[in-house]
Amino acid sequence: MSFYNEIIIDKDDIVFCNTKTKGKHFIEKAEPGSHYLVTSVYTNNFGTKKYFLVDSESNERFSTESCLQKVTSLLKEKIAKSDIEKNLIAKFKTAKIGWQDKTYVPVFGSHIYDYSGHPVLTSRDHQAVLIQKMDGEKIWVGKSMVHCNDIKLLMSSSLPPDIEKKGDRSETITFRVPTWFADKKGFIGFDGSE
Repeated sequence: MSFYNEIIIDKDDIVFCNTKTKGKHFIEKAEPGSHYLVTSVYTNNFGTKKYFLVDSESNERFSTESCLQKVTSLLKEKIAKSDIEKNLIAKFKTAKIGWQDKTYVPVFGSHIYDYSGHPVLTSRDHQAVLIQKMDGEKIWVGKSMVHCNDIKLLMSSSLPPDIEKKGDRSETITFRVPTWFADKKGFIGFDGSE
């Protein structure tokens, strides 16, 4: 297979496991003959792509690129043609939310009024929001890091626009993110002074 004909497997793709990986990880390996949802991908120092997966029961699994075959993607929900593809996408949308319910943690932050007075300051592509943490630090939070059921809350506000408040803190919201992201961005944990 040439480089240009390779099918790239990415986050939110639904894959079929052909063989059990020889790779090692503390998460259970994906079982051959089953479908999984890709939750994240990384390449190790040897150039091997590793995949973190969720099964239809919302349990985490692990595999490597050579063991997987792409079937479809959650992103193709609106253009899915066959009933089999539609059912597979629906099943894994539910599994993804179940996995997020089990593994994501709630965090607090405030929206920031943008420069035209809207209560939410978003990136140019509207894929991230500037959030002010409770300690006052401002960070960008991308939609891809937020629980599926909390994205609408993250990206909107119940407050009306107010040009006088540009740059000020807006309302405080609670939304769920992966534990590692919350820890890395300083949402959780203590620095010893508290």
